Amino acid sequence: MIIQLGHGTPFGIHYWMGWWECAKRARLNTEHRAELIQLGMGGNEWMQVGTIVHGLLGQHYRSGLFNLDNIVYAEKLDPKYRQKAEEVYRAYRLRFAPDELGEVVNVEAVYGLAPAERKSVGVAVGAYPLPYTFGPDLEVYIDKKRAAALRESRNIIVKPGLWLVDHKSVGWVKSEERYVQGLQTTGYCVGHHGLFKRKPMGMLTNLIPRDGKDYRMLVTPFPDRVKIQRLHHFFAMIKEKMEKLGKAWTNPAACVDGRDPCTWWERGICYGV
Repeated sequence: MIIQLGHGTPFGIHYWMGWWECAKRARLNTEHRAELIQLGMGGNEWMQVGTIVHGLLGQHYRSGLFNLDNIVYAEKLDPKYRQKAEEVYRAYRLRFAPDELGEVVNVEAVYGLAPAERKSVGVAVGAYPLPYTFGPDLEVYIDKKRAAALRESRNIIVKPGLWLVDHKSVGWVKSEERYVQGLQTTGYCVGHHGLFKRKPMGMLTNLIPRDGKDYRMLVTPFPDRVKIQRLHHFFAMIKEKMEKLGKAWTNPAACVDGRDPCTWWERGICYGV
C-alpha cells in the first residue's frame, strides 16, 4: 500500500497570507512545498510530522484500517519523523474507527483548480479573478443517529448534514479561536457552497494531540455574514496591493527578520529582488 502525502493546495489562504508579506517567497514555497517538508525548511519538526499524519489519516478514512508494516511512502522521509507520525496515528486509530464521523463522502478532494470551478469558487470567497483553491481533509455526511453517537463519543453537538473536516496535529492548544475564527475555515465553507450551491453545515476541526491523550473536536457552523465579509475584505486588500506592486513583488525586509530567515535567501536562490 502506497501512502501519498499532500502538501496543501497551490492558492489556498496560507498562500495568499504569505503573498501579502512577500509574493516571490509565496510562489517559491508553493512550487517547492515537497522539498521544504523533506528538508525541514519552512516549518519545524511538527510540521513535517503533521504532514505524515495527514497522509495516514487520509488512508484511514479512504480505505479503512490497514497494516502499518505493509505501507510504502511515495516520498523519502526522515525515519524519526516517520516513527513519531506513526505513533500518533496508532493512538488515534485505537479510539476512532474510519466510520465514526459518519458516511465518508470525500477524502482530500481539491477544489478550485479545474477551470470549470475557478470562477464559482473565486467569486464566492471574493478572490476572483485571482485563483483560490482549497482541500478539506475529509467530507462526511452525519445522519441523526450518528449525530447522537458523536454527542457521546466526541462530546459535540452537530446537526445532521454534510460537514467538512480539517485535521490538526497539535502539541497543545493555545486558543481555539484561531481555528474557529480563522479565514481558512471560512474559505473552506464558503468556497464549497459557491461550487456546489448547497451549504455544508460547517467545519469540524479535529485536534489530534501528539501525546494521544486530549482529543478534541471543534464545531464551527457555516460562517455568518460578518465572517464572509472579513474574507472578502482580505482579498480586496490583496487585489489593491497587487495593483500597486504587481503579482511578483518582493519584500527585502522579509529576507531576514532576526528570527526566521527566508529559506530561499539562505540558499542563495533569492536576494529580495
